[in-house]
Amino acid sequence: MLRPRHYNERSHQTYLYNVFLEFTPKGDLLDLIEQKPLGETDVQRYTRSILRGLRYIHKKGYVHCDIKPHNIFIFPTQDDKTDVKIADFGAAMRVGSKRMDLLGTTIYISPEALALKEQNPFCDIWALGCVVVQMCRQKDCSKRWTVEMWLNHPFVADQEMSTYESLRSLAADRSISESPK
Repeated sequence: MLRPRHYNERSHQTYLYNVFLEFTPKGDLLDLIEQKPLGETDVQRYTRSILRGLRYIHKKGYVHCDIKPHNIFIFPTQDDKTDVKIADFGAAMRVGSKRMDLLGTTIYISPEALALKEQNPFCDIWALGCVVVQMCRQKDCSKRWTVEMWLNHPFVADQEMSTYESLRSLAADRSISESPK
């Protein structure tokens, strides 16, 4: 059980909360990343779960502000696999509120948060991108992709329309269809 405190600037009162945490027998995502390389299906499943958690947090009007592998807990599932849950909301804040100091772990803080000294939901997405890179990282240099392998990957391979251009086209179509008439 944790007993975090919250200071309300309007009422000048400090509130004490009891927080009960779920037991995490599998540890955190950092432990898992350091043990073994993660397979693509695990990375996809974990990323999807983190995104669902972030969607919930953001819909409630909060920004986590410290998404990193150490704050993602691993849980066993009923089908003998594992899944993840977001933890450690100590740096979380309401969307739109500002702090004098930035909380979070520096290597996961987005450039705009560092420059503007404010966190928003997009900052959590930046941090998630950093986490995904860590999950996909191959520590054994001999197993990393070569330049030739990367040049043949569909994302960068020569095509009539590159993936980047097709995404831009899709975004342009979407913005036109969503614009007010």
